[in-house]
Amino acid sequence: KTYPFQLASNARRAGKTVLLDLDDPDFDLTPRWMEKIRRVMQLAHGVTTGSGYLKEKLEQFHPTAHVLENPVDVTDPQVFYKGTPWRGKSVWFGAPENLWMLRRLKLRHPVQTLTKGGDIPYKLKTVDRELCGFNLALLPVFLNEETLAKNANRLVKCAALGLPFLAS
Repeated sequence: KTYPFQLASNARRAGKTVLLDLDDPDFDLTPRWMEKIRRVMQLAHGVTTGSGYLKEKLEQFHPTAHVLENPVDVTDPQVFYKGTPWRGKSVWFGAPENLWMLRRLKLRHPVQTLTKGGDIPYKLKTVDRELCGFNLALLPVFLNEETLAKNANRLVKCAALGLPFLAS
């Protein structure tokens, strides 16, 4: 429900990629509210949103920003990947029913799983911090109608955190 114009403006001036999660159901509440959204959209490279309706509306504000119908859900804005030297720490970040995809890769180095019932249990409050402790996130997904959104959601979350990832 906030539109961080100054934060986005500073990031854009610093040459950083600006990703926003604009998932406001009161999108067209007032002309003033819509102007706030339009202003912050002008600074975005990419935007996520939670419905086709909002995606369509947001695309009108900035035709060159990439708008994905998918929430980022970065819960702690102070958490981001700090670009640590390669330590070989890889994480598989996916739904537990898709672990077979990781096993099928037959990787030589160990990969921890961040998922319900995995090496690191998925918890909404700590997932960002957990992810940023790795050097690389693996997002292998057999793409079909059910998995497309899940893969994009995890990919966008890693991008928002600045964590390098390898995705199908």
